[in-house]
Amino acid sequence: MHWDDPGLILAPLTTDRTGGALILSADATVPGAVASALVLAGFRPGFERDPDRALARIATEKPDLVLCVMADLGRDPRELAAQIDAARATETLPLLALTPDAVSCARMARLDPACTEAEAFLNIRALVRRERPASLRGRRQSGRFELDEGRFRISYDGRVGSLSKMALCLLGPFFDVTDAVFDRATLEKLAFGTRSWEEGARNIDAYVSRVRRAIRSQLGHDPIRSVRGIGYRLNHDPAPGL
Repeated sequence: MHWDDPGLILAPLTTDRTGGALILSADATVPGAVASALVLAGFRPGFERDPDRALARIATEKPDLVLCVMADLGRDPRELAAQIDAARATETLPLLALTPDAVSCARMARLDPACTEAEAFLNIRALVRRERPASLRGRRQSGRFELDEGRFRISYDGRVGSLSKMALCLLGPFFDVTDAVFDRATLEKLAFGTRSWEEGARNIDAYVSRVRRAIRSQLGHDPIRSVRGIGYRLNHDPAPGL
């Protein structure tokens, strides 16, 4: 996906409720695109310069997301992730490393500091959806579809279906960007956090096919359309008989 495409229209949230995002940064700053993406994604940013104080705040404030500006910290990512996990008072806690380099820690997702607002927005929401979906607030709408992420539900023309976590992770990105077409590599990365992509790989197709069958059986409508040579988009075509 071309993250700087001016045609990418980010879908606004439909709630005023916000989650907490603790940003660990020695100079208490993040790039403007990341800061605005956090707000658009429904998070209230709070900064902490000192790693030890950050660990204490994680235990008491129970943030929904922790973002670490790695260049500022001088800490080994694996050691830092282990310390954060030991400090957290919640069952799960999404961790995001802001760095241009590969992260030697599977526990942390990575975001490049030079990313666009759209790239940051989609990756932040995808990470939280994968690791702490119950913290996602509000309902997402696209055409006749409505997605309730926190409750794992999707509706189409008033008919309601339940979602598995896999289905939620696959469908969520389509509600974050208006009328987007996702190529296979981007959709797999957002849905599952996959770090590498092999040209010609078709793993994502099997997952999409499974989700399409499950939702079609509940709603009587196929939620996803194939876009030949590219990937997938949300299916806004009317269901038969409508």
